[in-house]
Amino acid sequence: MTEALAGLDGVRDVNVDVQGGRVSVSSGRELDEGAVHQVLDDVGYEWAGRA
Repeated sequence: MTEALAGLDGVRDVNVDVQGGRVSVSSGRELDEGAVHQVLDDVGYEWAGRA
């Protein structure tokens, strides 16, 4: 999952908290939310929104 998210255009950093079941993604610009949702869905994570 980390590699798939990191490979999305505009992603600068991906942090995974396995115990907490959370992933955070940092970007330098607007991301294609559909692509992010697809990666998360593929690995069983749920989109919780933006910070």
